[in-house]
Amino acid sequence: MATLKTRYDLVNTMRTFINFRMESGGKREEVRGILNYEKPEKLSVYGMGPFNEPKVIALIVEQTLQIYFVAENELIKDELTDDILKRIFDIDLRISDIRSAIFANPFLDGNINDLKLENYQDEYVISRKSKDENYHEEILILTKGIVVDKWRIKNSQGEMIQEITFSKYKEVGGVLRPLKAMIYRPLDNTKISIESVNPEINIKLSKNNL
Repeated sequence: MATLKTRYDLVNTMRTFINFRMESGGKREEVRGILNYEKPEKLSVYGMGPFNEPKVIALIVEQTLQIYFVAENELIKDELTDDILKRIFDIDLRISDIRSAIFANPFLDGNINDLKLENYQDEYVISRKSKDENYHEEILILTKGIVVDKWRIKNSQGEMIQEITFSKYKEVGGVLRPLKAMIYRPLDNTKISIESVNPEINIKLSKNNL
């Protein structure tokens, strides 16, 4: 956990092109865009359509979320909560999961009490109770490189609720980070892929980017 925290602490700003793909309910959505991040909590995402036209702009500043749909000329502004994506887009995905996926660190939520650690040769398995007491979690960390491989959330019956897989690890500015995160929710057969292209960290971002 100390290694993961150090990697998070070393990133003050980030800029990357992203490919976002989602399959759910027989529908498929694909958006390319640019993501900018600055500590403590500023995040902007500029989504583009198939002809590089602006499609959607999302902005997070501290505890506020603003989403502007360009073609519809519609602005949504709301409090930043874990269930905001469900209320706006009917996507059962927590904001905290997105943040943890960006940094490949499931411990950013501060849930580090009552951890159970097991070692299986080339990986560690950390188990813990979720903040939602109906669930428990398994975090698989590869011993080589100390990187998070999978983060699973299960219900009391042991059914998989959500799994995030991290891959394509690469050093960016001296910090090891994954270029791809795959989120899978088997109960509603939802698959979400977030892939980073040409990321840069600790660069100066203009006010127009955030």
